[in-house]
Amino acid sequence: MTRVKRTGSRGILLDENARIAHAAVIVVVLSGGKSSRMGRDKALLPFRGAALIDHVLEQGAQAGACTGQPSAVVISGTVQRPGIQSISDLRPDRGPLEGIFSVLSWLVGRQISVEGKRLLVIPVDLPRITADVLLPLLARTEFALASHYEGQFLPMCFRLNSRSLGLITEMAANPCLPSQSMREFLGRLDSTAISVGDAGHDGLRDVDTASDWDELGKDLR
Repeated sequence: MTRVKRTGSRGILLDENARIAHAAVIVVVLSGGKSSRMGRDKALLPFRGAALIDHVLEQGAQAGACTGQPSAVVISGTVQRPGIQSISDLRPDRGPLEGIFSVLSWLVGRQISVEGKRLLVIPVDLPRITADVLLPLLARTEFALASHYEGQFLPMCFRLNSRSLGLITEMAANPCLPSQSMREFLGRLDSTAISVGDAGHDGLRDVDTASDWDELGKDLR
């Protein structure tokens, strides 16, 4: 297996992360962006009596549980939530691929076996996301190496094996990750693009700016 770089990984000890160590499905919520267009941290936007990240974490956890396999949820970023491991980017401001790589580095740095697991990766700025929208991604990776929705590269799911680990290590070594690094990553993995139904289109709508958030409507928040 190609080794994921260990340098700079931080976190709590393996014996305090037994759920992560034994999980077959790891849900990664990406919250390491600057939120510069929003003007405040998107992860902490008030949503249904809590924060937006709490909703995304809950939906990801439900999707993982529905697989019938052991699952765990982690945060890619510095946002802290009780009982959930947060993993900072090794090199900030390099986009989602760096976040995924940093999570894998953290796992390997704690001698947590990653090969054979699946990563379900969800951006934090999806207030309409539900477990039902995420489940087809997990279902498809029962047979395919990676899956995403047509025309959208996140959320996505992929299997951890020598091919995917080697590719993400290779790409993360690039000092200047391209802006379309997720597109390249999924393309090189021959990711399966899933058709988006009506409900899926709505569930995959993100909030990138303050006006997006206002348009969401108080009835949904």
